[in-house]
Amino acid sequence: MSYPWHTSEAAAIAFVESKSDWIRTALSRASLLGEKNLQVPTPIASGHTVSVWGHPYNLRIIHGPKRAARIFAHDVVITLPNRYLDDLASEASQQAVRKTFDEFLAQEMRTVLPELTAAMETRAQKQASRYKIRRMKSRWGSCNTCTGAITLNLELAEYDKEALKYVIAHELTHLYVRRHNREFYALLATFYPNWKEVRASLKGARPSLR
Repeated sequence: MSYPWHTSEAAAIAFVESKSDWIRTALSRASLLGEKNLQVPTPIASGHTVSVWGHPYNLRIIHGPKRAARIFAHDVVITLPNRYLDDLASEASQQAVRKTFDEFLAQEMRTVLPELTAAMETRAQKQASRYKIRRMKSRWGSCNTCTGAITLNLELAEYDKEALKYVIAHELTHLYVRRHNREFYALLATFYPNWKEVRASLKGARPSLR
């Protein structure tokens, strides 16, 4: 304990004792915060819940000759070679699970995109030059207005297909209006009238395996 040179030791001790309840509370909070920061995320394992097109599925991780994923009844089954299953909690194995699930979501997106993009492009009277699918950290999609290419976040395959329709409409609108202004949102509303409701449903959304 340190205190000003002109303060006696007895006065300093008396001051500390008078604040003892506050000090104990503050130390307790600091201890809990430290424990929280030290918590290790629970490793991904069988029994985890994942979402595909808005529906929850039980995750099953089993042995297989190569990395793959499929839906079977009420499960999303991920197969991994033994080198990953021997220590599923290792960083390499956890990355393999995430990568396999991401590839599965991307394939789900590729399956539905032709129908959904054709319908929305007809409504918007605009066509993207190409659609790309990848995991994006902070956006659901992006549009390169110079090339006409649209990128979609593969995480959209975890939510209802209306979310994907909304993002496609949003990015196609950028082919008319680059900025998010009144003109942009008025035009978006003509292509996808309930965009506000769907956008609100995506706020705070968290991916299954991140």
